[in-house]
Amino acid sequence: MTDIGHKRAVRYALGIIMIVLIIVIAGAVSSRVIEPPDDRVSVAATIFPIADIVTQVAGDVVDVELVLDPGASPHTFELTPQKASRLANVDIVFAIGFGLDDWATQVASISGSDVVELNQYVELDCAGVCDPHYWLSMPNAIGITNSIVEKLVTLDPEHADIFAQNAEEYITELEVAQGNIDSIFMDAPSHDLVVFHDSWNYFANAYGLNIRGTFEPAPGREPTPKQLAELQNTIKEFNIQSIYREPQLSESALAPFVKDLDIQIRTIDPLGGVEGRLSYIDLMLYNAHAIASP
Repeated sequence: MTDIGHKRAVRYALGIIMIVLIIVIAGAVSSRVIEPPDDRVSVAATIFPIADIVTQVAGDVVDVELVLDPGASPHTFELTPQKASRLANVDIVFAIGFGLDDWATQVASISGSDVVELNQYVELDCAGVCDPHYWLSMPNAIGITNSIVEKLVTLDPEHADIFAQNAEEYITELEVAQGNIDSIFMDAPSHDLVVFHDSWNYFANAYGLNIRGTFEPAPGREPTPKQLAELQNTIKEFNIQSIYREPQLSESALAPFVKDLDIQIRTIDPLGGVEGRLSYIDLMLYNAHAIASP
């Protein structure tokens, strides 16, 4: 048995124990049969953009599990017995960190694996606290790709050449996409925007946009009357025509606000994994077109 096989066998035993505990706590009974581990490397990624970047680098020699289901919010994630059983044998968990997916530690405990945060080669915005949404810029995606290559080579040195070649080709694709997004915004009617949730600073900084206001001061926390009044003044001052919502967050408080101002609600998506946004690059292009459209 190889070193990876031995480690996987140990994690397999630990994983079974964790799954049983989760099932007992949840009061659930699962009849799923878990197959014994093999020597193939398996990794998990907490959110879809990271899972897609890992897949681009890993090709077909590494199994990649997505933890957060598309359409769900990382702010409300709960680990189910079914999800736990799928993660019992992963070798590492790729995560964002900085409060966005702290539940990655719980996910990693199922298999006894490590959590690898992907900020080593990215430029972080840490004015006050660090903004965790750093994957929302192509330059940072290139840094994320480089971090993933290093870790996969450590886990599976036999396929190091494949990882390096895949990463080189993917970085070229990211650079092309960056140029396309720059072109999209060259013709945008306005570079000023108001967003629903404070998660778009990296995107705005990468593409010359100005975030003039945010509806929710924090996920799930509605603005105060004073904050709403200030936001109304900002919208009028900068002639804002749309507020950009996110599909993972409730917008129930937003509808009456935009109705009073006679502006639109449009959708931009930080996570993707759904039709029309089934790759990281497609997700970024989707957001660029959504913001730049008149």
